[in-house]
Amino acid sequence: MHGGLTRVTWRVDGRRLTLSPLGDSGEVVMGDSPRDLGALVARLAIEQLGGTLALDDDSLLVVL
Repeated sequence: MHGGLTRVTWRVDGRRLTLSPLGDSGEVVMGDSPRDLGALVARLAIEQLGGTLALDDDSLLVVL
């Protein structure tokens, strides 16, 4: 994982998932700093299926 994090947590509330803490990984997942092909492909797949990704402070919000 980018940013040197040793642990992250998923919270799930219906179709809304929150991943935190994000550290420096937010830029990678959102494509602003394309250093991880897997993260970019996952983001594109979620968006193609109608989902959304957004940064919120140190969290990634995924709505499916």
